[in-house]
Amino acid sequence: MAEKVWRDVSGSFWDTTVSSVGSDGNGDMDETISTIAPDSDSTVALRRQLYAILVQLNGPRKFELYRMDKRHTLIGRTRSDRVSIAVDDRAVSSIHCKLSVEQDEDGRVKAIAVEDQESENGTWVNGKLVERAKLNDRDVLRLGETELLFIQI
Repeated sequence: MAEKVWRDVSGSFWDTTVSSVGSDGNGDMDETISTIAPDSDSTVALRRQLYAILVQLNGPRKFELYRMDKRHTLIGRTRSDRVSIAVDDRAVSSIHCKLSVEQDEDGRVKAIAVEDQESENGTWVNGKLVERAKLNDRDVLRLGETELLFIQI
């Protein structure tokens, strides 16, 4: 169980606790997050789906895990309001690539694709330079000098 205190745009502080992580019965991993609103005793439960995990294979953050829990995830050099996953590598562009979840009519994941965002050094999948490619479990992405192992959940 992890606790986090964060501040929203209005400056209010929120207490958040990850209360459970598990499967939703359809093979998708979910986590339930309990949030206590500022100046309140009420708890709001939020659910986020975990689509994939990226494991950094080299560099100063070797073995660090990055979560893909949004349908569209930007990867770049510096974390911002747009970039969800920041990679500590000068050869990575500020906005390097985007991971996107493709779903069927029932909302189930059909595929996850990577798309280069006009990066200076390109996006590579399993040693091949790509503009856009569907990812398979255990594919290796290379952004700049950084390699990330893609694990689909």
